[in-house]
Amino acid sequence: MEIPLIALLALIFELVTLLTRLIFGSGKKFWEDRKIPNIHLFYFGVIFFVLSFFYQKYYFLETGIALMIQDIFHHLIILPLWISDAELP
Repeated sequence: MEIPLIALLALIFELVTLLTRLIFGSGKKFWEDRKIPNIHLFYFGVIFFVLSFFYQKYYFLETGIALMIQDIFHHLIILPLWISDAELP
């Protein structure tokens, strides 16, 4: 497991998330209007993490961990500082 790679991927995912949020705004209203559960990147991280055990590819493990860390960081640190709401389900 390469920790610098995980940190870099988490940073890239966070920058993309912030950029799309600046361009399109919050997706919370979108999901609520359509009565669809909000899909967080953490869920995809768990899927990649589980896939890493079946396919033994290092990029599944690092990507999964990076997605989980990014989503936790985004909801527990960035959003409360930025909009004073963690937007958790």
